[in-house]
Amino acid sequence: MSNEIYNLLDYVKPIPKIGQKLIKKYFPGALTLVLEKSDKTKDYITSNKNTVGIRVPNNEFFEKLCSMIDGGVLATTSANISGEAPALTYEEALNYIGDKVDLVIPDYGCVAKGKASTVVGFKEGEVIVL
Repeated sequence: MSNEIYNLLDYVKPIPKIGQKLIKKYFPGALTLVLEKSDKTKDYITSNKNTVGIRVPNNEFFEKLCSMIDGGVLATTSANISGEAPALTYEEALNYIGDKVDLVIPDYGCVAKGKASTVVGFKEGEVIVL
C-alpha cells in the first residue's frame, strides 16, 4: 500500500483486499475508491451517507499541500456538478464550482493530466465501476 494512503485509513472501514490491490497499482493516480466510512469521517463531509470517496492524486502541488496539513488529509469536492462532464482544467473547475466553494487552487505549474478519476465501489468482494 502506498505511503499516502496510510493517512486516509482512519477515515474508512477496512479496505477490501481487491481495493488494496487497486491502491497498490493505481495510487497515486486517477482512481477514487468509494468505501464505507469510519466514525472519524463526519456526516457533513459525506452528505450524511455511509460511504466516502478516497483518492491520492498524482500531483506535486497536492502532495506538498497535504504534507503541510496536520494529519496529511484534505477533504475536497469533485470539480464538477454531479452528472456534468468533469472539469479538466483550472478554468473549467472555476467555472463549475468557483462560486460554491471557499477556494479553487490554480495549477501553479502542476497541470492535471486531463483525465477524470475512475470511481469504483465494492459489493460482495467485486469491483463496481460507478
